[in-house]
Amino acid sequence: MNRFNKTILSIAFLIFTFIKVSGQPFLLNEIKEYTVKKYLESFKKGKNAYYIEMNFGESNIEQPIPLSAFKTHNIDSIHLIYTDYPKNRDFTKLNTNRLTILFDSISGLNRNHENISWKVFEQTGCKSLEEAKDYYHGFIIYTKKPLKLHGNHTTDIQKKYLDRKFYSAVIRKLGSVNMNVDSVSSCVLERNNWKNIVIISDWTGSMYPYTLQVLKWQIDENKHDNIVGYVFFNDGDHKEEHEKKIGTTGGLYHTTDSKIYHVLNKMKEVQKNGDGGELEENDLEAILYAQSTFPDANEFILIADNLSKIRDISLQKKIEKPVRIILSKTKLRGKEYPINKQYIELALTTNGSLHTIEKDYLNKKEILKLKEQLKSNPKP
Repeated sequence: MNRFNKTILSIAFLIFTFIKVSGQPFLLNEIKEYTVKKYLESFKKGKNAYYIEMNFGESNIEQPIPLSAFKTHNIDSIHLIYTDYPKNRDFTKLNTNRLTILFDSISGLNRNHENISWKVFEQTGCKSLEEAKDYYHGFIIYTKKPLKLHGNHTTDIQKKYLDRKFYSAVIRKLGSVNMNVDSVSSCVLERNNWKNIVIISDWTGSMYPYTLQVLKWQIDENKHDNIVGYVFFNDGDHKEEHEKKIGTTGGLYHTTDSKIYHVLNKMKEVQKNGDGGELEENDLEAILYAQSTFPDANEFILIADNLSKIRDISLQKKIEKPVRIILSKTKLRGKEYPINKQYIELALTTNGSLHTIEKDYLNKKEILKLKEQLKSNPKP
């Protein structure tokens, strides 16, 4: 069905379909419609933006904010977002049902409020059913002032809801991932106010949760603008050990979009293409790849495996920017492990820094002191 026929059907349907609010009909075609590839890539979440999410193809509300908290005099604008998939199908009935639910849920809401701006956004970038489920559907309500919510109860519920959505997306893209590890990545990022950063991640099996922490942190703290890209390395995809040459081992991937689904899709691609196979990793090749791919980045953040060896440490003098090294697995299953000497040398050589879950070693003096401590005591 082409767009012209779709429009004709919509108009015909709307002749007979309306929403009664305070005795007044509110026709769907009275709302101006816009076309975007993907709403959440076109509009950044504002300070007073509240997501009233609905599943793809459904009109039931999935979010935890009590709609009674919305007062019509405080609402600035309401956006209705849906996806044009299957392509060119008539979604008038679905969106009418969604509007009905919203009107029934917010006391006094009707079309006579001149202070409320209404917009409908049709998302056209979707190419499959699986992709459609990753798009946002429902409403976003923008308020003039923050909602007055009682205590932290609603905030806690919303956090649990967002956590559930995040881990559901992870499982859908990557399968089951054991997230029962310490929170070193998110803790270090929280302690350090880095901006314009590139995350360089060892993307092999046991390291998955440490980079997923970064993704979760940027969502929780709304730090999307801080991260300009991700680089993933897996030590050569499916290459055999004898095929891995210093500087050309391969298995390098990047994304310049830090939004959750773009990053998860790239993680899935790397996961599919290999898992390294050996204990040694091509950390330095990945850093050099990041250096050439993101020349304007301020900071390179390496999510490193403290228990692995750096295959290509001989390349470290080619690195031109400081490397901030977040070390995972200094503590694992109740046991402490000494800090890997190769990462100490990398931090010193690049004039970078070293970070564990407990402490930041921010300059050469502190890192050299750590190095001396390790000589006399193998535990940090």
